Amino acid sequence: MPPEKISERELMLALTALFRDQGFEGATLSMISKATGLKRASLYHRFPGGKQDIALAVVDFTELEFKEVLAPLWESGDVKTRIRRVARNLGDYYDDGMKSCLVDSLSVGKEADGRDIIAERIAEIMEAFISSFAAIARESGATAKQARLRAEDAVVRFEGSLVVARSTGKIDSFKRWQKDLPRILTGE
Repeated sequence: MPPEKISERELMLALTALFRDQGFEGATLSMISKATGLKRASLYHRFPGGKQDIALAVVDFTELEFKEVLAPLWESGDVKTRIRRVARNLGDYYDDGMKSCLVDSLSVGKEADGRDIIAERIAEIMEAFISSFAAIARESGATAKQARLRAEDAVVRFEGSLVVARSTGKIDSFKRWQKDLPRILTGE
């Protein structure tokens, strides 16, 4: 019986979940094959560079998804309302803090096996995240320096709340971050 077909989105969601849970080093081709239902030959056909190509595809997919999550920041309307929408979107995307951050899972160290390009892409995504928050902080009246500091603070608290929620199994810290995000970014 031929393997079941998997849509591009289903494939990327399965790969994202695996890399989110296992990181680059922990995700083996056997795990990737099992998670996607694709045989190794199919994986190499689709991703000729192996695990590095797969990880880069996951990073690209995550970047697109993250742009959708952050989209309310670029809309018109009340700044705090837009920030609250992004906080809700992040809650949905990260299951109220119970899913780990893919950026963190893939950013651990640089290896001689070519992971430098992955680290560079992760750094670009993190910078875009911080810059998005800084832009909305600027819109709320902060100076460029204040906006950058507020944005970095918001991202640091966000990443920390994910770690605390996942390690304790309690979403309180993540929910508190969501509630505080408008205040953090606007300085009120």
